[in-house]
Amino acid sequence: MVVALRAMEAILAAHEDDELRILVDDSFKDILGCAFPDESRFICYPRRQLHEDSLFSRIRTYFEFAKSLRSIEYDCALDMDGTVVSARLMRLARARRKLGPAFNKNKRRKIYTELIEMDQPTQHCFDDFSIMIDTLGLKPLSQNYYQFPPFGDMEQIAKLLGFSAGVAREAFLGSRIVVLHVCATKDYKQWGIAKFAKLADSLVEQGLSVIVVGAGAGERARIGQMFVLSKHRDEIINGHNKLSLVQLVTLLQHAKLYIGNDSGPMHLASASGVPLLALFGPTELVRWHPRVPQVRIVKGDALCSPDCQPEVCLRDYQCMSSLSVEKVQREVDRALSLIGRYNSFG
Repeated sequence: MVVALRAMEAILAAHEDDELRILVDDSFKDILGCAFPDESRFICYPRRQLHEDSLFSRIRTYFEFAKSLRSIEYDCALDMDGTVVSARLMRLARARRKLGPAFNKNKRRKIYTELIEMDQPTQHCFDDFSIMIDTLGLKPLSQNYYQFPPFGDMEQIAKLLGFSAGVAREAFLGSRIVVLHVCATKDYKQWGIAKFAKLADSLVEQGLSVIVVGAGAGERARIGQMFVLSKHRDEIINGHNKLSLVQLVTLLQHAKLYIGNDSGPMHLASASGVPLLALFGPTELVRWHPRVPQVRIVKGDALCSPDCQPEVCLRDYQCMSSLSVEKVQREVDRALSLIGRYNSFG
């Protein structure tokens, strides 16, 4: 979602007076409302209701959504996501012209009236959206990610995280917050949890306020394991399931540094203006690195084979496991030094 914000911004601006709608997952509704506060042309796909409600409620929700989506016949529909779900929604929509990325395979390609060719292996995912914008005849995008405007009040965030008023004031106003995200959707993207615990302890010993963020049942166990392994566990704030996406961005906008794996929160951090250290393993760096000036990419010392297959690595993910705490700590020290002088990596 974060990577697509520049494209959304360009489309909304170019069609200010047109009958335009942008269909987004309902989990992003609030954050898009903050990113585009004067914009009302978003339609929400009710993913949460379609997964969590009773069978009868899911059926009713789906038909109500489908009726709403098909209530307008559009001149053009653009699939910016290129997934199975987005392709199904394109099939459902009424549009004379349907554009989709050419990397959609097999039967999904037949849904579109036009395919947009992209060179996925050699270009950043941000460039996919630039090509889409060019296909629509719009102005080229800025080469950096969209940056969120200031979101909210830190006092509410402090209360949710359990800070006392005095500690919150000292931590937030003194800009001593380091945000850690220790999880990722794929196991091979995750730096060792014992290493994260050791790094967190080192940050605490440097006088920094460490906040670990995350959400969902899948991340609870890993975050809990980090706290078990940490010797300063009582001094680290556990923010698991305590913040909405909007509140997480607010926290990031007030933080001194973000450290995390290749994940969704990494991209949120990159759009929040916070300096960040992004820990990368076998992920395609050219395609997924945060395209912002305030990022430093940290990788292990082991080299992957040219035909790296992340899902079935034969080398036990040495590209990630070889990344030592000492190397990350050196990058942290360097980042903090540069932030102290220039308020960014410069």
